[in-house]
Amino acid sequence: MGKKYSLRVPGQYARIRDVCRFVRDGAAAAGFDEDELFRLELACDEACTNVIEHAYGGENQGELTISYQVNGNLFEITIVDNGRAFTPEQIKKPDIPQSADEAEKLKVGGLGLHIIRQVMDSIEYTFIPGRNELVMGKEIPGAAG
Repeated sequence: MGKKYSLRVPGQYARIRDVCRFVRDGAAAAGFDEDELFRLELACDEACTNVIEHAYGGENQGELTISYQVNGNLFEITIVDNGRAFTPEQIKKPDIPQSADEAEKLKVGGLGLHIIRQVMDSIEYTFIPGRNELVMGKEIPGAAG
């Protein structure tokens, strides 16, 4: 395993940009191209937004600790919070419209976990009383495992 880099921020929507920049810098150093960097930032943004919105029930209710490290051929992003427990397996896949004609059926919100599942190669969630931990992994392009 490579060195682990960590950042702790208050649970505020305005700080998500800092988190995404932190993760992007690490992912760029690991060799991801611009398209993958965008996807990693998107997954990170969605995960942090979900923590603030659902685990904490709003801003300024707790902190997020974000870390990343290279683990073999995997770039791992870990997000830890002390909010309410979450069971990702119970979240159903959203009903995504298949055409522009159906776009009005799309609800605002509810796509975060779907986006994360589409973007990342692995997702692991653990809850220990008082602590949520989400580990998202993305294969590093050209890395030997």
